[in-house]
Amino acid sequence: PPEPWTHLRGSSGEAKQGTLPVVVLIHGGFWKQRWTADNTPITGLVPDLAARGFAVLEVEYRRRDDEGGGWPGTNNDCLAALDLLSTIPHEK
Repeated sequence: PPEPWTHLRGSSGEAKQGTLPVVVLIHGGFWKQRWTADNTPITGLVPDLAARGFAVLEVEYRRRDDEGGGWPGTNNDCLAALDLLSTIPHEK
């Protein structure tokens, strides 16, 4: 079963100049075990978005059949990933 995780990816050249706009990708997958953030078509968006100057936060979450998954665990995993954005240093 998938464990919750996040990947933050972006163009290092852009990051050196300051902040990047962020796109958060939470894959679909219908909450089923076989679909993850690593094997859905959404992963093809990551390099394109990074090349266009976006940081991309990919989110993996627990499914309804995982321990702690379903409501509210799956939702909490996604919210925790969003909370990570506030811990990343940025210019004001």
